[in-house]
Amino acid sequence: MKPVLVGHSGFDLCVSKDNGVYLFTKSTVKDSVRLKAQCMKQKKFHRMISSHSMMNLLFRIPCVVSESDGKGYSFSMEYVHGDSILGLIEHGKIDSLDYIVECLVSFVRWELSFCKRVPFDSSVFIDKINSIEGGVGGKGLKSFFNRLRVMASELDGVWLPMGLCHGDFTFSNMIFGARITLIDFLDSFVESPLNDMGKLCQEVDLYWSLRMSPSGVFDEAKMIVGYEYLRGRLSDEFRFVDVDSGLFLFFRVLTLTRILPYCKDELLFDDIKKCCLELIK
Repeated sequence: MKPVLVGHSGFDLCVSKDNGVYLFTKSTVKDSVRLKAQCMKQKKFHRMISSHSMMNLLFRIPCVVSESDGKGYSFSMEYVHGDSILGLIEHGKIDSLDYIVECLVSFVRWELSFCKRVPFDSSVFIDKINSIEGGVGGKGLKSFFNRLRVMASELDGVWLPMGLCHGDFTFSNMIFGARITLIDFLDSFVESPLNDMGKLCQEVDLYWSLRMSPSGVFDEAKMIVGYEYLRGRLSDEFRFVDVDSGLFLFFRVLTLTRILPYCKDELLFDDIKKCCLELIK
């Protein structure tokens, strides 16, 4: 079985057919630990969503059907076909966008229901900020990183929900059909639903899935209208989620900032920088 492509996360990806059933396989030779963690998290969410009567109506987590731990590591899951968010916007399914926002906010609230509230420890986040700054290597952002450290210090003692998060909750990791299928779970240095809220904001702030798609495939004007609509709807809905507003802003900015050390596209780097500065002004 040969991989047909390499995903954004660097893993080899392959579609195969076994006894009439299509399977999707992710594999790696060099990064088994990270892929195993992703598989474990997917299995955990599959169990939790499948056993929850309401969430199981809204979401689907592909079942992991096999794992291989020989040379490297791989796991196979059921193959799921459906629409991308870009396809829904392209075809003008605006009513679908309202429903999707409602489902995603429900998912975040569901995650929050499993969380414990712990006091925010700024030292953990300042260490992360320092690491990101080192990876960026200056680029005129010294005052911004100083401001981010101050924001973290000011949040000391605020109650932080800890427990569950998808980890990479962008539209690129969702397949839309009768239910929303969630894929590509990711471990985070802090397992909080605020990460997922930050990732959704990253999606609409940067038109993330559109940026990840080949240029010229979708109608740009339609995409902008659709993304701005989603941005407004998410902003409205997040105001009613039970998290500290300052904490949410911090995670929103930190989520964008964490992209910077890996950003090779100068335009994307500048757009992230501009967005961060606008959020904290």
